[in-house]
Amino acid sequence: MKKITKSIVSLMFVMCAILGTVISSPAVAHAADTSISARSTVAQTVMLGPSSSIYASAGSIGQNEKITILGKVKNMDWYHIQYTVSSSGNFKTGYVPTSKVTGITGGTPQDEIYNGGQRVANSTTTVYSCDNIGRSVKIGTIYANEGLTELYGYSILSTKVSYVEFATPSGTKRGYAFNPNFSNSMDASVSSVARVKNNATLYYGMSTSSYNAAGSVYAGEFVTVLAKNGDWVYVEYNTSAGKRKRGYFSVGQLDLHRPGLTYRDIYSYDYNPHESTAMANLIIYSGPSTQYANLLTMPNGSCYYLYHSIGNWHYIEYKVNGKRTSGWIYCQY
Repeated sequence: MKKITKSIVSLMFVMCAILGTVISSPAVAHAADTSISARSTVAQTVMLGPSSSIYASAGSIGQNEKITILGKVKNMDWYHIQYTVSSSGNFKTGYVPTSKVTGITGGTPQDEIYNGGQRVANSTTTVYSCDNIGRSVKIGTIYANEGLTELYGYSILSTKVSYVEFATPSGTKRGYAFNPNFSNSMDASVSSVARVKNNATLYYGMSTSSYNAAGSVYAGEFVTVLAKNGDWVYVEYNTSAGKRKRGYFSVGQLDLHRPGLTYRDIYSYDYNPHESTAMANLIIYSGPSTQYANLLTMPNGSCYYLYHSIGNWHYIEYKVNGKRTSGWIYCQY
């Protein structure tokens, strides 16, 4: 009896491998373990994220084309779907508005839970269009030391899969990385995913009057929260230039996917920096890697305030046009 049971179990795992069945947590839906299907009401573009302006295009589907619904984006009218590319038979995933889908059968689409956070790639990583490697296509590359967002992770038999979001010059993309070599950011052991509720300006510190503007984020955009004090959060976000940046704004602007987390303190909170002088021309980056956005070059002999160091990377503030700009410099002194 034991031998028969063992044989049945082994056979099940072989069949899972052949059919591409996903072994995953209940909070995450995938094409192989959902029977929810629907049809597109119109010919439409499929986006690589839940926005037609922020994300790059995945491709297109035709009117009445059959799709598989993987889930719904929390508090947004977008479905995460998978569809078949007719010319190749490969699978792609992406997002379409809920209003452009009809004939849903097999269940009710559930909100996806983004329980990941900010990560750093320790080696160059290829990102694919779906979690079936045999029927997937490459959609992009994440380079060593580049920051990214891991939305969630799971396993397909012995293969770890991360569903990730990353910046590219053609728009933000989402896709699948297999057995990725990722780690937490060296300056944030705890981080989380959050959706921006309204268009907002970010700053280089916890004041709208003392710090320069760092950039903008838009309603429906996703960021990762790295640190928090009071109403202020320090976040990392994608840019249209294909680089990640960091900045500060109000936590009230965010719909947190993991509310209640305890983050580290923001560097400039209740901290006494010491004044230093640049001994060479130094590039200020938005994060602790040359893969982050290049903010400006601080001239040799400039005075700046040093808050924190991780190895040869230093978090600093430097005055530009009478206001402060914060960022990271790399130097060995």
